[in-house]
Amino acid sequence: MRTLMLVLGLVMIVAVSPLSAPAEESPDSLARQQGIRCERMVFCEGIKDRAPVGVSDAFPSDIYKVYCFTTVASAADTTTVVHNWYRGEKKMAAVELSIKAASWRTWSSKRMAPGWEGLWRVEVTTADGTVIESKEFSLE
Repeated sequence: MRTLMLVLGLVMIVAVSPLSAPAEESPDSLARQQGIRCERMVFCEGIKDRAPVGVSDAFPSDIYKVYCFTTVASAADTTTVVHNWYRGEKKMAAVELSIKAASWRTWSSKRMAPGWEGLWRVEVTTADGTVIESKEFSLE
């Protein structure tokens, strides 16, 4: 009888134990927990009156600068995000930007050079490196 009770007890323990480890949080869910999200992200030829001008995903190779304009929403009044600029897989620049209100428009720019044609990407990350948005544009 004791053996039967011991076996039933072990079966109950196994039945209520998780069969696998808990799923890891995705980076975007971590950012949501921190209260940071990118509401808008566009590439453009310039900024006028704190708004993007010449919005596009493709730019001529002779353009001097490309801007990345983002609107960031944050639970905190002040935080930082980083615009990480990539040409292909090579990181070309990282620009830290201050977020000073619950909804904040901000931008960075990258000077272009001859021979830099191809696919570009900007990743917007939190200060700890969590990606909250990523978009591509081409230099043609």
